[in-house]
Parts: sequence; C-alpha cells; structure tokens
Amino acid sequence: MDFPNIKETHFLESLWWGLEHLAGENQKIEDRVRGRLRVDLGGNVVGLAFSQFGGGPEHTVVLNYFVWYSNSLIPFVKIFSKAYSPAEDWKKIFPGVLKWRNKVSAHTAYTNPRSDDNTYSQEVSAGG
Repeated sequence: MDFPNIKETHFLESLWWGLEHLAGENQKIEDRVRGRLRVDLGGNVVGLAFSQFGGGPEHTVVLNYFVWYSNSLIPFVKIFSKAYSPAEDWKKIFPGVLKWRNKVSAHTAYTNPRSDDNTYSQEVSAGG
C-alpha cells in the first residue's frame, strides 16, 4: 500500500509491509491445519479439537504472530489516524486487538497488573 508523501510515509509503509507479511505467514499455517482436518461426505469438519497456545510448533509461531501483529497494528492505526484524521475512531474498529496488546503482548497483566485485572486475567496474560 502506498501512502501520499507525508512525513509518516516511511513508517506507515514499513509497518504495512510487516502486517501483510505476518498475515500471509499466518494464512499459510491456517491452510496447512485446514488441510489436515477430516471432512465427512457432506463437507463438514469432524473430529475438530481445540487446543491452547503452546500445543506444538505451529501454535507457538501463531502466538508470536499475534504478539508481533498487535504490537505493529496499534502504532500503525495511531499514526495513520494522526496523519489522515479518518472519520471512524480506530479504537472502536480494533477493540480486541487493543485489549490483546495492552493485556498480553505489550504490557502483560501478569507483570503490570492494573486495578481492573483480576487474578484470572493476570494468569491468562502469561499463558496460564
């Protein structure tokens, strides 16, 4: 994606490239996992089991992608919003990413608890 010649151009383009790269790498993992799913004659997935992060190498990589993505997306949208003043508030568009970033990837509730972080949210932010 190209951004008009503004002072933030280089940083926005660099972050955008990184976000696209992470999304593409995550898509490859999703496609591999999807290829291993069993499907019945009607095309429905059978025997699907959910697992926690850390359940294998792909899960570990996906966790890192989430950390990297959220720590790149939030600065991107903040700088983009300052440079272009969009009508929509980015916090309303990406509330889940912002919460993940603030509670897990940038400032874990486990190490930096806030007054609204209960014991469960603190433990979950550290993979518990």
